[in-house]
Amino acid sequence: MIYRLKTSILLGLAACLILSFSACLKDECTGTQTYIQYEPIYITYEEMRNNVKVVEAQEIQNPGKINYYNNHIIVNEIEKGIHIINNNNPSNPVNVSFIEIAGNVDFAVKEGMLYADNYIDLVVFDITNISQPNKVTRVENVFNFYSYNADLGLFVGYHQTDITSEIDCQDPRWISPYYYYDDFLFASDVDVAVNLSPSSTISNVPSSNAPSAGTAGSLSRFAIADCNLYCIDENNIDVYDVSTISQPSFVNEVSVDWGIETLFPYGEYLFVGAQTGMYIYDNTVPSNPTFISNYEHFQACDPVFVSGRYAYVTLRDGTACAGFDNQLDIIDIIDIFNPSLVRSYELNHPGGLSIKDETLYICDGDAGLKVFDLLAGGTEINEIDKIRGINAYDVINIPNSDVLLVSALDGIYQYDISNTSSLNQLSVIQKAQ
Repeated sequence: MIYRLKTSILLGLAACLILSFSACLKDECTGTQTYIQYEPIYITYEEMRNNVKVVEAQEIQNPGKINYYNNHIIVNEIEKGIHIINNNNPSNPVNVSFIEIAGNVDFAVKEGMLYADNYIDLVVFDITNISQPNKVTRVENVFNFYSYNADLGLFVGYHQTDITSEIDCQDPRWISPYYYYDDFLFASDVDVAVNLSPSSTISNVPSSNAPSAGTAGSLSRFAIADCNLYCIDENNIDVYDVSTISQPSFVNEVSVDWGIETLFPYGEYLFVGAQTGMYIYDNTVPSNPTFISNYEHFQACDPVFVSGRYAYVTLRDGTACAGFDNQLDIIDIIDIFNPSLVRSYELNHPGGLSIKDETLYICDGDAGLKVFDLLAGGTEINEIDKIRGINAYDVINIPNSDVLLVSALDGIYQYDISNTSSLNQLSVIQKAQ
């Protein structure tokens, strides 16, 4: 089990600190400590694979990655599945169905096929009739994020229980801000605990006019280019041939670096966002991307969006990426072999971003959705509007329209962006309370 300590006031210990240290050592000192007990959850392969099905529409509870395809919004319900939402009328979107896929966090769409992760497997759904998805195939054992125990099964998460108990505050395990006990690391004043047992492995917790591929957000770990599907798998990019769209076939594994997070195909290149920088790959042979160059930055999570000769990268702190920067980097990629930083702008806590024409949209966490004019050929920005009151996460400009799709912590928003200096909210699908 893993324990994470909550902040609490130990009256006995406080008294000891007030009195002299030597005197305290002679007295009894007791108090209470509240912590969270984490009990691992395991499932069998059969349970994982049998629990994939299409059900009636569900309320959105924890929205994740977004995609737009054939007048439909496709939204990941983190580790639960995928919502299908009819968006023929952006002012009145209709939630039509839900695909239950345990462990799902990423997906991509091409020519009526939806490719999604199901813990360690890749599953394929036919969404030609998008309101009635149909599972067509499964590719087993392709993702390596999760550990498997021969006796217990596939590790998929934890049950959490709050526990309050009496302690001896003279016990050094409770006095030190960091200590080890029974293969666990505890931190008294932070919200992290890591199981240090060597045996433990923790996951890096269409119509006739439809486009050939869906439009993904800038935070996507799945991407489509030509007849290939790219999926981030730990430190690698797995490449699948999807020329037979219902039968993805593994063709290549491209080693990148630790901490890769996002994929952005652009022209003949593939841009990879990682915790330490942006990697650029030659993708003229889509089955075999080859490294060209990289731009390094301080460690941080970093979605990438490319437009013309510039790449726009947001860096943010407070995540598993362990960075400390919150900013936008504008990078000149005219010399693809030597990308160079043009300028940086300080932000609050930026995530996904998108560009339409000369307007840049950035999801800036609890600071809301920010709208910028791109000036000086794209090397400077000027804020012209801000949507407050939402904790924005990712954003897509719906192709061939003046509609902006935004995923936020409390739901899915759509805005009319025909007037870039004054966005007008069209609709919101609220998260279940």
